[in-house]
Amino acid sequence: MDSLTWLSIAGIVAIAYGPMQNALESVARHHLFRIRDELFDKARTGETSFDSPEYLIARKRINSLIRFTHQMKWQNVLFISKFVNVKKPDDADNSLYMEFRQRIFFAIIGLIILRSPLLMTLTILLGIFSFIGNNTAKIKSKATKILNAVEAESQIA
Repeated sequence: MDSLTWLSIAGIVAIAYGPMQNALESVARHHLFRIRDELFDKARTGETSFDSPEYLIARKRINSLIRFTHQMKWQNVLFISKFVNVKKPDDADNSLYMEFRQRIFFAIIGLIILRSPLLMTLTILLGIFSFIGNNTAKIKSKATKILNAVEAESQIA
């Protein structure tokens, strides 16, 4: 490979592990801030109270995720899930937090996947294989129709 290729690869790696990491953190934090703002609006409009335990717990959890967004990497999450005995919160009594939980999950998982070129590639491949696996019958049916149309066209000509 020539020097221009190596320079291009070095540039891509420098961007992927430099400014792109900060941009991804900012986007994830922005999503979390928006979710927290919606939580605040629920309290402001009277759907819940600012002093209710549900509101305080949900706000505390979102704030801690905002604070530690820079540490959300797949290695850290894997280590914590395997080796650290974290007391799982009882979310059954916090319906307010559960209302936002899925959006919070997607913001954090999106950050973790987009932050790692390896995970990004594996996720794309998994998505492609999953799509093909779930739609094999549809794809086969459409391919058969196309082949039949091509055969019919070739017989006419």
